[in-house]
Amino acid sequence: MKNKILISLLCLFVAGCGFQLRGSHNKDAVLPNQLKKVFLDTQQLYSGLAYEIRYLFKSYGTEFVENKELASLQLRILKAHHEKRILSIGSNAKAKENEIIYEIQFDAIDENGKQVMPPQKIRLTKDYLDDDAAKLGKEEEADIIRKNLETRIAGMIH
Repeated sequence: MKNKILISLLCLFVAGCGFQLRGSHNKDAVLPNQLKKVFLDTQQLYSGLAYEIRYLFKSYGTEFVENKELASLQLRILKAHHEKRILSIGSNAKAKENEIIYEIQFDAIDENGKQVMPPQKIRLTKDYLDDDAAKLGKEEEADIIRKNLETRIAGMIH
């Protein structure tokens, strides 16, 4: 009996705080006209970040166009880069702790060429341990962290 009450209270709390699963937004919401047709202007059109931006915007109903003249909004990625930095070195002179830094600068221009969003900068960092005993898979872990940062940045842009 106590478990049922506890579970009911937990469900009520989670629903009351506004929690939603990723991708479970209101698909019937009205999209502003400026976001209906977007041209993504980036040097790295097929990068992970560009994919995440397109994926997230499309999930809200945005159509991406290949020609900027057909777009109601140009989302320009002015600068995007990531780097790995060593934070600490162990007694064996090898990296013990690393940090991945992902930085992006972007702006938005409407169909008349007017800048509707001045350049914005987003910088995210994530550090992780580099255990010598678990060397296999460390590059994959760094890739997963980088992809997670790209997903978070795309959500911050939207």
